[in-house]
Amino acid sequence: MPLLIALLSCLGPTPATARYRPPSLTNLLGASDLVATGTITEVRAEAFVLRFGRVIAGHPPGDTARIERFDDWACSRRWKAYAVGQRLFIMVQAVDHEDYDFALRSSGWESEFPLVGELVMIHGYEIPGAEVARLEGRLPAAALPLEIVAEATLDLRRCWGRFDKPLPTARCSSQETDALAERTVLHRLLIESLTAHAADHGSDEAARPNGP
Repeated sequence: MPLLIALLSCLGPTPATARYRPPSLTNLLGASDLVATGTITEVRAEAFVLRFGRVIAGHPPGDTARIERFDDWACSRRWKAYAVGQRLFIMVQAVDHEDYDFALRSSGWESEFPLVGELVMIHGYEIPGAEVARLEGRLPAAALPLEIVAEATLDLRRCWGRFDKPLPTARCSSQETDALAERTVLHRLLIESLTAHAADHGSDEAARPNGP
């Protein structure tokens, strides 16, 4: 019975549970304290140690940091077990915790994506126009070059700031945001996500640029 309730919670609301909703990719890239790549050097009970390769946004405490581990559950399972040598693209939140320095941003495993060569394997989010690959030969993932993901993350934060409210106001002109939407498939997805979110909340604040 507990397993059945957990599975139902993934599909929709029940009297005892609420549906699990992963955070948007826009939120993960725009609101995380740290967006970076790295390699796992140690796996512990509550955390793993990541040696940073590239810091895209945020300020890690040093060359390494302890990141909260994700535990599989009914609604979300990691693509494979943690292991030394795994390369990751992470989007995490700074915390004051005795076991780790950064916590995951969701109840699922969306806070970390595999990094294969120079490709970020984005599983769980549909990105129209992106090349689709298979994680472990079975899980579909949008395979995007790290350079594109880094560029889109920095452009997102430059034009909307680090998200500190549900509907951040655009700082860039309409011409610049329109041009950004045409730059890559990820730029388009992020900007369209902001516009749709604003429309859902009866406001165009998120998409409204400053000036012509």
